[in-house]
Amino acid sequence: MKTDSLFYELFKAHPASLFELAGLEAEGEYVFESITVKSTEKRMDGFFRRTDGGG
Repeated sequence: MKTDSLFYELFKAHPASLFELAGLEAEGEYVFESITVKSTEKRMDGFFRRTDGGG
């Protein structure tokens, strides 16, 4: 994620900040990571994944 590196670093260090900034409530804990979905390769700069197995 080159264009929004400040947000990338913020979400990587404190994933819950996305929900705080958006005014949303989210159950569970999340991690923010960069993933690649392979088929004809689709790349996602950032993805929030719940870490406690729910959701």
